[in-house]
Amino acid sequence: MKTFDIYIPAKFYWTRTRIIYAIITMLILAYVAVKYLFVIPKGEPIYTWLGYAIFATLALGFISAVLGIPKIKPIAGKLKGVIRFQEEGIYLAEMFYPIESIKEIEFHGVDWQGLFQYAVFSDYFDNRLSNGSGNKLMMGMTDGEKIITRFIKIYACELADLKPIFLSYYMKDKIGYLELVDNICISDPEEQAELKKMKSVGLRVEEELKRHNY
Repeated sequence: MKTFDIYIPAKFYWTRTRIIYAIITMLILAYVAVKYLFVIPKGEPIYTWLGYAIFATLALGFISAVLGIPKIKPIAGKLKGVIRFQEEGIYLAEMFYPIESIKEIEFHGVDWQGLFQYAVFSDYFDNRLSNGSGNKLMMGMTDGEKIITRFIKIYACELADLKPIFLSYYMKDKIGYLELVDNICISDPEEQAELKKMKSVGLRVEEELKRHNY
């Protein structure tokens, strides 16, 4: 049975970028303290040492950033249980939610292991390949509750492995057309048209059954 690891992010975690920024900040504060608090005269060796230390830290950061281009970022948090999608409902770890209790299903985030991520200030010196943890399953329940669960995808169209199950959700109005097409990677126009046709035929059959009190 296909499953997806549930990811619980840590509230705070040290990354390579955060460590380098912390060291540089401490070195700059030390420089300011030496110059204005201890009033050490210019030309003293300590200024040169601090300058070298800042330069060496930055150089180490840039080298590690280059070496990290082909590497996946480590998981910052923990994996706890799995998501199992079934026609009769969805398991979140040990909790089972019958499909009748779910009003709508949405997915947020387009992420998978190995996805290249461009550097930003907050992760400038970190590895450049994603660990796939940037995905969220959002379930709106019939009682008004909203359940949000982060999970990991190994490859881009991994949800498409469960296409029959998601089609059953679609026919039960639990997931929208665009949501379905995007997440199970249906790009063929003919297949997209067939999906719309399936839904319209299903609705007509349902209305006919109701009209005859079946």
